[in-house]
Amino acid sequence: MGKLMALILLGAGLALVGERFLTLRERMNAYREVESVESQNCHLIEGIENGSEDIDILPSGLAFISNGLKYPGMPDLAPDEPGRIFLMDLNEQNPRVQELNIGDGFDKASFNPHGMSTFIDKDQTVYLYVVNHPHMDSTVEIFKFEEQQRSLVYLKTIKHELLKRARMNASREVKSVELPNCKLIKGIETGAEDLEILPNGLAFISSGLRYPGVKSFEPDKPGKILLMDLNKEDPTVLELKMTGSNFDASSFNPHGISTFTDEDNTVYLLVVSHPDVKSTVELFKFQEEEKSLLHLKTIKHELLPNLNDLVAVGREHFYATNDHYFVDQYMRSWELYLGLAWSNVVYYSPDDVRVVASGFDFANGISMSPDRKYVYIAELLAHKIHVYEKHANWTLTPLKSLDCDTLVDNISVDPVTGDLWVGCHPNGMKIFSYDPENPPGSEVLQIQNILAEEPKVTVVYAEDGKVLHGSTVASVYKGKMLVGTVFQKALYCEF
Repeated sequence: MGKLMALILLGAGLALVGERFLTLRERMNAYREVESVESQNCHLIEGIENGSEDIDILPSGLAFISNGLKYPGMPDLAPDEPGRIFLMDLNEQNPRVQELNIGDGFDKASFNPHGMSTFIDKDQTVYLYVVNHPHMDSTVEIFKFEEQQRSLVYLKTIKHELLKRARMNASREVKSVELPNCKLIKGIETGAEDLEILPNGLAFISSGLRYPGVKSFEPDKPGKILLMDLNKEDPTVLELKMTGSNFDASSFNPHGISTFTDEDNTVYLLVVSHPDVKSTVELFKFQEEEKSLLHLKTIKHELLPNLNDLVAVGREHFYATNDHYFVDQYMRSWELYLGLAWSNVVYYSPDDVRVVASGFDFANGISMSPDRKYVYIAELLAHKIHVYEKHANWTLTPLKSLDCDTLVDNISVDPVTGDLWVGCHPNGMKIFSYDPENPPGSEVLQIQNILAEEPKVTVVYAEDGKVLHGSTVASVYKGKMLVGTVFQKALYCEF
């Protein structure tokens, strides 16, 4: 009977995967075969090698051509060259393209043209409007066309919150919110993607994440777990030694973490890891005297293919987020590009594994209220924190959602006040398209009384990347705060 039930569940799971895959292929017209319709007297246009994404032809026969678009998830044959606007006179017998010179006052180095349109004034002046993505932002550039000089005079850049890439918050500018007593933590140079502070003030820090599409400063080195004692006057980090005959430390790639303290006060650390770009949960026993982690078990399951974070509810029991539906990297990029809200939350125990919540646009951080009655889930690309009621049978019921004007990553809960502390990305595009000259900023939210009709949301810390690149987590202990990042440094603050 047990084998039959397992086969039924496997069949249902495979059917769901097949249905989702077929739905995506239908939206992409993946089954359509092209019927050739040939036109005579056609030839490729010399001088156009990296795209002509949009074209606008004037009544006079002059054609404007936008060239060199760089767009996330799309191939680019000239990634280091700025975009251009070409002109082509269709009145000529053998028309050729000519690059239009763009005048002073415009940042040509970051020009990334997309769609465009023309407007002709009463005096026959031609204006060209170009959608531009400088530094993966979204703007509209207005130019005046000078026909005799074959040039474009830059007039104006248009920006507006309703013209931004909403899911990535690509147009958002960070308003600085400083804390007076903060300093970078020595010894953390490759990220502190997640952290958890025990009631006694010991903090576990996950460092060295290598994640597809995200920057890594040490891509060839394994990750590590750091320990920091916040009871000390000037706390420092030390790397915890990991032991265990069946644990491969060389492929350790830690992501989200969570702790569980047993009745005998034994502390267990559960770590999401991505060895060889897979997903596992590594179970460790913390040995405080030896400052080490004893590896006990590796957990794998077909319902845990794309793990991001987890919250422990027992030694081998947890809720975990899958941040993507597809495992294949190519399909994951399309999932992100098309905005498919197919990621989910899974409950795991040795005897029971099931999806308990779904329909998320990149399910990310997950945590739990101090009374263990509510589960909090961060939906990164929807900018929401969801509150679910937890039941005795481990099912979850949606209770409410809180909109945030930022990409919410990991959630930490103050065990004393119940406040949520959230590491956030004010501009997510800068995380996935890292530019050291224009790095991703950081933001920390404190959310009080989240179950109230109008919770109080406070931006506790925010900056534009001069200090931290891409904050993911924040947690507090007795007037002290730690802020971690995906791949860079970490911050220690006293307030």
